[in-house]
Amino acid sequence: MDTIRSPDRPASSLYQQVNALADLLESMGRYPRHLDDDIAKGETRTEHGLALSPHAAALCAKDFVRTVQFMRGVYRAVCAQNLTNLARPVNLLYVGCGPYALLVLPLMLRLTSQQVQISLIDIHVDSMESVLRIVGQLELHLHIVETTIIDAATYQIDSTRKPDILLLEVMQASLEKEPQLALTRHLMRQVPDALLIPEQIEVSLSFLNPRKEFSLQNVDQPLSSLDRHRIHVGSILSVDCHSIRTWESLGGSHLPTGRLQMPLEIPDGYRPRLLTTITVYQDIVIGIYDSGLTYPRSLNVVFRAGDYLNFIYELGASPKLVVEVESSLGSANNT
Repeated sequence: MDTIRSPDRPASSLYQQVNALADLLESMGRYPRHLDDDIAKGETRTEHGLALSPHAAALCAKDFVRTVQFMRGVYRAVCAQNLTNLARPVNLLYVGCGPYALLVLPLMLRLTSQQVQISLIDIHVDSMESVLRIVGQLELHLHIVETTIIDAATYQIDSTRKPDILLLEVMQASLEKEPQLALTRHLMRQVPDALLIPEQIEVSLSFLNPRKEFSLQNVDQPLSSLDRHRIHVGSILSVDCHSIRTWESLGGSHLPTGRLQMPLEIPDGYRPRLLTTITVYQDIVIGIYDSGLTYPRSLNVVFRAGDYLNFIYELGASPKLVVEVESSLGSANNT
């Protein structure tokens, strides 16, 4: 665990260590698996998005760069908070803990229960029971002050135990399908002064050339470091404390996001893609291609060079970005 937590090793080099940890936690948690291994069985569709099944949530652990960066970011954030207030433990609320509560394990193994106290939320009984078996076997129960099986969109924070840190990782690339944004809004309304992790999720638009994106000329370099000659258009959506406050008074079924003008010239072979970048904490970042959460997504919309794309974020059971094309000649159409 210390190897995973330490910044001395690049996250991209820790595949074997994270895989071994996930296998160990699976054996300890013993959550029920469907015989056909269908990861969709046991998922829950809520009013605000999809809650992955315990099996699918467990598989997320093996998205190893994501796992390492979140572990490191959460650990560093708690240590920083602890230094600023030595009189009491740091209170952390972990939403969507899955069957392992994986992202807070380094905290519980390295810090005492006088340094950090953790509240866990998950919508699935099987996930929470698995977590409690793991916590029991590792004798970490003193760190856990609350376990709640609930749709987090209805959760009301105890005013006597407000979290210093709010941790949510219930998302997919470009913030589709899962309720990350909706849950963040709901909980940050209750604790606006809490530190939010991840600190920022940004979805932007770039034009990529697939032939250069996946060139094998520099196969030994990390995917996120290759020079791919992208054409960056601009940011569409940023989820952070500032944007959450900006949206505070807004109701309705969608949120306004970005308006971008397409390049006046688009080279042959370049395609529009939605790119997601996650700043977990300070300089701990999950970049493009580092994780399934940050792989580029196609933007399936017809437009011409110079047109404007007006984006909104559609809330509800299937959250996603929606775009309206505003022709540079004056007409518009929805996609």
